Amino acid sequence: MLQSLLSSKGEAFLNRINPSLDRDVTVLSAMSAMLHTSRVSQIKRCIAAALDLLRELEDDTKVEDAEEKQKSLMLKSTRLASSISSKRHFVSKSGVFDPRYLVFEFSYGILLRKSQVELVNEFVSRGTMCHQMIMGAGKTTVVAPLLSLMSANEKTLVVEVVPSSLLFFSRSVMRSKFNAIVRRSVYTLQFDRFTTVTNSLMTKLRRAREDRAVVVSTPSAVKSLYLKFVELLSDIDRGDRGEVVRERRGSFTISKITRMLGFKNKTVKETRAEERANQIQTLRSVLSMFRTLCARMRRIIQDSTFFHTRHYLTFEVISHSKLLHTQSCLRLELTSHSKQTGTGVLLLDEVDLILHPLKSELNWPLGQKLPLDFTRSRAGFGLRWQIPFHILDAVFVGCEDSVPLMSSDRSSREAMHVLDKIREIVSSGIERKMLQTVPHIVLLSRAFYRKELRPTLARWLLIWFGTKKLVGVPDDVVIRYLLRQETRNQELKSLDDDFVKMLNLGREWLNSLLPFVLSKINRVNFGLLNTQDLERALSLDPRLPKSRRFLAVPFIGKDVPSRSSEFSHPDVRSCDTQSNHENI
Repeated sequence: MLQSLLSSKGEAFLNRINPSLDRDVTVLSAMSAMLHTSRVSQIKRCIAAALDLLRELEDDTKVEDAEEKQKSLMLKSTRLASSISSKRHFVSKSGVFDPRYLVFEFSYGILLRKSQVELVNEFVSRGTMCHQMIMGAGKTTVVAPLLSLMSANEKTLVVEVVPSSLLFFSRSVMRSKFNAIVRRSVYTLQFDRFTTVTNSLMTKLRRAREDRAVVVSTPSAVKSLYLKFVELLSDIDRGDRGEVVRERRGSFTISKITRMLGFKNKTVKETRAEERANQIQTLRSVLSMFRTLCARMRRIIQDSTFFHTRHYLTFEVISHSKLLHTQSCLRLELTSHSKQTGTGVLLLDEVDLILHPLKSELNWPLGQKLPLDFTRSRAGFGLRWQIPFHILDAVFVGCEDSVPLMSSDRSSREAMHVLDKIREIVSSGIERKMLQTVPHIVLLSRAFYRKELRPTLARWLLIWFGTKKLVGVPDDVVIRYLLRQETRNQELKSLDDDFVKMLNLGREWLNSLLPFVLSKINRVNFGLLNTQDLERALSLDPRLPKSRRFLAVPFIGKDVPSRSSEFSHPDVRSCDTQSNHENI
């Protein structure tokens, strides 16, 4: 009977059980029983609150703080008064109400608050909105399950997106709410770059929609669905142009894409082409089920911010001319197909984290790999990496009291004088607890670095500039520029482009990058993958890039490297790698 109240086919359901049953009488009897049970439960809660207050009044133990005693009595008396005066806020004055509210109260033995009922009604009527609730107001345990119950039907997919840290808790809450009287399946959608796209993904979502189930997922999983689709189309755009598959009636094939992109058909291996076509077809169908997100996707494309969007999609793309055709293809397919598969409801929990422009970023590198600026120039090869290596050389020499390894001018009297000065500063910093040497040299005070160590490192960098024939500018002008002190632009106009880049990169290292790198700890904040880490990573991705095999990667904890993330800043990554080798 309870299930019949929640179903649009309740009458047919009752007829299957007993054709002689009168639906109106049966439904009224069920609602009367639930109302009576709910009233009894509320009376029990009132009696419990009254007994608690009575025990507090009869407690004759000596209380030193009378004000604390008074606050306790006021709190418990207020709780009792609130329980006695509670009402069913989902029932109108004429007695009309949505039976789903009553079923929810009856199932979990609670009395919905006025604010909760008003919030759910507003969500249902408005469709798209954001609301902030205080802790303990029932956002995860009451409002989210109730919205899932109210929104789910055979044509609507309900997806709850929560931060990764709350996935297990939110899924447990949903399963506890829908495992007794009101039965609903709770699915988990997990997807990343290494997930193989199969038809089982679409089958799972369709079953969830038909069973009026709840799908719990994370922001990274939802974004990865879109990005995987874009990656497949981009693969066609970049290297697999012209791949064709025999057109099948009613299917989305590679040949259709290639014709839209303006490419000529070429003969390729049919197996590989069919595999990619099936993946695109599956992902296209999955994306179309997320109608709310598809609408957001179409707005992103129309606003020409497709390849870099705050909140939902953020990834690095080295674009080329044909990606514009891929973009148009994606817009066409999502727009045409989403109208055929119904609607979807997206519930965002902890929206301030999920939509945060920095904390919610998902990097998905895509496209050609091109050399970074200033890695190849007329002034030399690899100058972008020589500058941080030269600076780090002095820091490690000052700490270990050894000879420089990478300096270009070891015998220079000025160089040895500067190194001696760096040794004195480093030793003083260690004694004053501005630096630590365990497990390696670590910067503890940015003020110490700016005031004492940075000016001397600027002199050391100036020596390296001299080896690269940086002439025409006085040394004091270069030093002031490196230390971000006042300089005249006319004094640097005589330098060519390579030397200007050299100065700017050295300036950035001295003021920002170097203190950042020196404050991190090896195998805690960064590190190289050891043998065990590599084996684990290769088991997840046999095509592991060389950048993760030989360069430092971020760590999320002690001896716990990030599964797939890499340092977004190439200079930081190279410097951490060099520091790691020096520490070893």
